[in-house]
Amino acid sequence: MAQEDRTEITDEIRAKLIDESKRTGLGARALLADFEETAPADLTAGMLDHVLHGHTRSIRTAHLAWLLDSFLRADPRIPLTSAMRDKLKQEKDRTGVSPYRLLTSFAFDPPKGLNRRNIEAWLDCNFKTVRRRHYKWVVAAYEGLPDCTRIAMSDEHLAMLRSEIARTGKGSKAILRGKRRQMPEGLNSGIIDQWLNGNVQSASEQHWNWVRQTYAEDQPDPDSLELTKEMRNHLKAERKRTGAGIQKLFRGTNDLRPEGLTSSSIVHNWLSGSHKTVRKDHLEWVIEAYKNFGTPKAQSSRLIITEELRDQLVAEFKRTGLGAASLMGHARNSAPASLNPTKIQTWLSGTTKTANREEWNFVMEFYAKFDSRR
Repeated sequence: MAQEDRTEITDEIRAKLIDESKRTGLGARALLADFEETAPADLTAGMLDHVLHGHTRSIRTAHLAWLLDSFLRADPRIPLTSAMRDKLKQEKDRTGVSPYRLLTSFAFDPPKGLNRRNIEAWLDCNFKTVRRRHYKWVVAAYEGLPDCTRIAMSDEHLAMLRSEIARTGKGSKAILRGKRRQMPEGLNSGIIDQWLNGNVQSASEQHWNWVRQTYAEDQPDPDSLELTKEMRNHLKAERKRTGAGIQKLFRGTNDLRPEGLTSSSIVHNWLSGSHKTVRKDHLEWVIEAYKNFGTPKAQSSRLIITEELRDQLVAEFKRTGLGAASLMGHARNSAPASLNPTKIQTWLSGTTKTANREEWNFVMEFYAKFDSRR
């Protein structure tokens, strides 16, 4: 068997390798990762650590040659100065592009080992050195992007924004809640607060247009009411009069409550003032339930839509050919005020299990007035 060609690791060789590791900022694992395409198959990070820390006296000659050559070709780490960091921040602000979007949407083939966390750490002053090639690539990528259009934040802009907040009752956090995936990159409640506080004189046009449009689309639910102080006081008075808390009021009514009124905590939120609006059918049911609490009428205002009842309704729909919208078109002058096509459609589809008894009876009686379609 041929004798393995090895080189003794002298103090001079070890010092040279340590100096190169410090110069490039690459330890054993990082060096192997950067040059894995050319690394000898039997060379491991553990073996290199032993060499650098003086735990072995010799090394394969081929391995030593690869080490020296790789260190020579390695991208060195350089100090990350304040001027370099300021340059990055300026480019990020100028383009409105975050490190994540830079790497995923605007630039291709980033250097190996570069990721958004690296760039964010540079910006946050968490790193004091940086790979020269990485930094140059990021700056060049940013410099190749166009300016982010900005608009002056005038008194008219601020007045409109404050008016929309007052109209919807939603501040900077509430208007963004649940919209993380839809909102433009970089927008957050802090930016909106800065607009409102007058701390900035301009804003990203993309951010402003999105916020303005989102507020404009935030319109009240036609089936909702503003929950006034008088309404809350009435419910509290009814609770005191009957001695029935919300849980007691709800007991045994799972099949009678309107869809969506699933928990007593909903009503508790009305009473505490944490909810500013309320669904009309929910409020009507609670008021009626308190009104009739302890009487046989307590559960008479709603009926359970059994399969038999739903089949009768579907049969009328098929017989007359009148859908929910068409029926309400004929009945708009005589129908109960709270009845609408959406409710009738949920009865037909079976997505709701209860109905207001007066509304149900009206629909069935109104269907009966029409002849069968031919």
